Amino acid sequence: MVAEGKKREKGEKGMECDKLGERTYMQHWRAHINLPFWRAVAVMVGGTVGVGVFGLPFAFSRSGFAIGLITLAVVAAAMLVLNLMYGDLVLQTAGRHRFGGYLREHLGNGWGRLASMVLAAGVIGAMLAFMVVGGRFLKELLSPLIAL
Repeated sequence: MVAEGKKREKGEKGMECDKLGERTYMQHWRAHINLPFWRAVAVMVGGTVGVGVFGLPFAFSRSGFAIGLITLAVVAAAMLVLNLMYGDLVLQTAGRHRFGGYLREHLGNGWGRLASMVLAAGVIGAMLAFMVVGGRFLKELLSPLIAL
């Protein structure tokens, strides 16, 4: 908190709340929210959930609610552990890298190349899955309006 009588510079984090009249609501909100953190959280959630969110109702209907919930909890716990392990690796390695760069740094060039190829194939597969699911969704949505 700011000491009494001391004012922060404009744009500095933690701007005083009593100055809301001089700023718009968005400026006030941005001064109190850690946007890079929430962007990182959104990327992690999007990468973890992905297109699988469209298949969850089908999987739950086939396996039953209890088995589906247990499986979802196990997979969520595994993803949490993997993300925490990756975060630990990032914190313990000097410099900024991507996943392939961390593997090159710790395991050698061959593993780094393999990881880059697998990651590229995964991204292409995810895009393909989103196109298929999106196409089916649009067909169901627009079929009453357009003869398909």
